[in-house]
Amino acid sequence: SDVIATEGLIQGLWRPGLTCNVLGMGTSACVRFGMYEVVRDGLASTAFPEGGNDSNALKKEKRPQDMLLAGLLCGLVGSCITTPFHLIKTLQQAETAELAAASNSGSGSGSGSGSAPKMITVAGFLKRAFRKGDVCSRLFNGVVPVSIRGSVFTAGQMMGYDGTKTIAQKQYQIPDGPTLHVASAIISSLCVAFLTTPADLIVTRLMNHNNHRASAIDTMKIIYRENNGNIFGFWRGFGVFFLRLTPVMLAYATVYEQLRKQFGLGYMS
Repeated sequence: SDVIATEGLIQGLWRPGLTCNVLGMGTSACVRFGMYEVVRDGLASTAFPEGGNDSNALKKEKRPQDMLLAGLLCGLVGSCITTPFHLIKTLQQAETAELAAASNSGSGSGSGSGSAPKMITVAGFLKRAFRKGDVCSRLFNGVVPVSIRGSVFTAGQMMGYDGTKTIAQKQYQIPDGPTLHVASAIISSLCVAFLTTPADLIVTRLMNHNNHRASAIDTMKIIYRENNGNIFGFWRGFGVFFLRLTPVMLAYATVYEQLRKQFGLGYMS
């Protein structure tokens, strides 16, 4: 409510970082979903060589560890290559709050000259990085925690979604369809929220840190001290994250499954 009152619904909550978030999440999702079944079945083939190249036989033999490892690997790749999008999004959101505070106090970085501070843009960030000659270090600042977070995110997502579908169909003979997709997506969202809330907190703090040499370990120590040694402080915001994530997971799962069906690929199995 404070954000809406001071910055507005669209400008404060909706717009900051939206473009980068869409580009980053969209690209990452394409990589993660596109690779997942191939990697999972490839892992299954190493354990069941008698399955050969028969994808249907391998799908029947898929194991939880195959889902977990495939999710970790796909999430690692997808998050690594989209780190710049997540970085610029985080900086834009942080700068929006600073601009709103400066506007409310009647001050800003341009005070004295009468100019208002401008929010960072993608082009502006890239120009600044190229001008300072440290493009990789700036564009991929936080790549390790972002990749770890994305890896854990995808592992939770695929274990929750694929695992729930597999158990429901094998043990309870629930037919594959929209109802199962929705239920699996909700369970997937719960798994992801539990596994990635700590990593999300660390990544956000790290990307907002003025010191580019700060490490994930340093950030974890700061968060731990701020919560007086309470480890559950790393799950601060779990409920909000779950509520925010669930509609996204529902959209991902249902749209992905229906697109597969329309293109003659069948539901994910």
